[in-house]
Amino acid sequence: MITIPTDLRSAARASAPALILLLATLAGSPAASAQAPAPAARAERLRLIVTGDLHGSLTPYVDARGYRSGGLSGLAAAIEQARRECVAPGCVSMLVDAGDIFAGAPESDLMYGRETADAYRALRFDALAPGNREFDWGLDTLAARVRGARLPMLGANVSRTDGRALPWLRADTIVRRGGTLIGVIGIASQLTPQTTNPDFVTGLRFDDPSATVDARARKLRERGARVIVVLSHAGVRCEGNLYAVATGAPSDRCEGEALGAIARLTRPVDVWVGGHTHQRAAIRVDSTFFTSAAANGRSVSIVDVPLDADGRALSAEIVATGRNVTDDMDAPHVPAVDSIVARATVRAQAFLAQKVATMAGPLERSGSQYPLGNLIADAQRWVGNADLAVTNNSGIHAGLGGGVATYKALYDVQPFGNTLYKLTVRGDALRSYLEAIVGSDAIIRHLSGAMIVYDPSRPAGSRISDVRLASGRALVDSAQYTIVMNDYVRTMAVERTLGESVVDMAALPIRDREAFIAYLRQSAQPVHAPAEVRIRAAAPRGTTVGGSH
Repeated sequence: MITIPTDLRSAARASAPALILLLATLAGSPAASAQAPAPAARAERLRLIVTGDLHGSLTPYVDARGYRSGGLSGLAAAIEQARRECVAPGCVSMLVDAGDIFAGAPESDLMYGRETADAYRALRFDALAPGNREFDWGLDTLAARVRGARLPMLGANVSRTDGRALPWLRADTIVRRGGTLIGVIGIASQLTPQTTNPDFVTGLRFDDPSATVDARARKLRERGARVIVVLSHAGVRCEGNLYAVATGAPSDRCEGEALGAIARLTRPVDVWVGGHTHQRAAIRVDSTFFTSAAANGRSVSIVDVPLDADGRALSAEIVATGRNVTDDMDAPHVPAVDSIVARATVRAQAFLAQKVATMAGPLERSGSQYPLGNLIADAQRWVGNADLAVTNNSGIHAGLGGGVATYKALYDVQPFGNTLYKLTVRGDALRSYLEAIVGSDAIIRHLSGAMIVYDPSRPAGSRISDVRLASGRALVDSAQYTIVMNDYVRTMAVERTLGESVVDMAALPIRDREAFIAYLRQSAQPVHAPAEVRIRAAAPRGTTVGGSH
């Protein structure tokens, strides 16, 4: 482009022909001649900046010592720092997320994730996978978040049950960085109908991730992709801190949905980014490098992928580091994200500061059976006017301090607001279900309305020696009983144990968190949580109970 100086503009008014002649002369000069763009220098390293399981955590988590970690402002700063460290042309970067972005914290939930979506847009994510919690507010809301913020969400294995694609959810994408084409495939967990309210994904299907990745990766390679990255809301659980081995520890200390999916691939991908388990890891699964970040913005995973002269990944040389997100980080803040977080926080403050109840003492999550779990189960049985209630330990996300319990504190305990259901079952079916609860080594449920004594040394399915209802009566196989469960527990119970034995089932017009709040408000103050162990292993034979210590 030739810029016309001011003095030539006045000359134009005096003599247009002279100006035309002058411009023609300038255009023909060597300095003004169009130069063919030099080919872009090929990058030697691709840096993947990985986040996941934010769960709407716009603000940091503050522990009992006052230590602050996570939160979207800090996460944004860590992302920006990782980007600045990757200097072109030798290094190029991409920002990706493994899902569960919007739901789980009140500052985000109050506006159904709108501010979180806006912040992700400001951070310029290259690709996102849908988590199970993305569906918690229904498809219309999720579509509005994706479209409104123009988020690059990918879900190759998600479609209508008739095979039609969702128009706002692409299968994959190719990103060009430093002359290299990176193919990215998004995958939702196949277990999504079990880990969200199944009513919200009615009409959808979640196909096998391995077959989907094989097919999409083949097409991406045909289109020129040199590196293949999978984003999946399926993760792993590993023993210990596997970031201790920066080059990727072997996977024999891990288990999880992602491992099975990777093992079934007919051709390895270069990097598989996982989520859902909230555990950060960097491991090798055969020739595929797997990584995941910690939840709630508490860390980013930085994966450096060396590239050969053709732009292909040197898989054996991939390394990863986990970077914690804390208040004392020396990292550049992102003003656009800070502004969004401040606005959402101010909006939520008055609501979250409301007093709900006064607790007689602190309630921690400790062991498999604890008073807080009993109290939550009691609340669900009370709100449903049922004989029993069962809740899952994994649905209790935080302890509760003594003294004033605010709405924010209770939100932290039950952040997702699961739908409650009331089921009617026969006594024999209920007994089978209770046997399933005690059938494994770990008790992962809390119970209200009954006391169970079981013998863990007996075979699964015949361990219960006594069941007493709250009335003191024994369970009668031919009688009918009502039981309240949240949507997750209900789905597991119906699919694995109760099945067609359910006589009746209906959703209650209240979610689990609101049921807990209502129960605490009507309780005598201060609230004392019941401390008895309701699912109790019988003392081994020959053991004297109550002896000296």
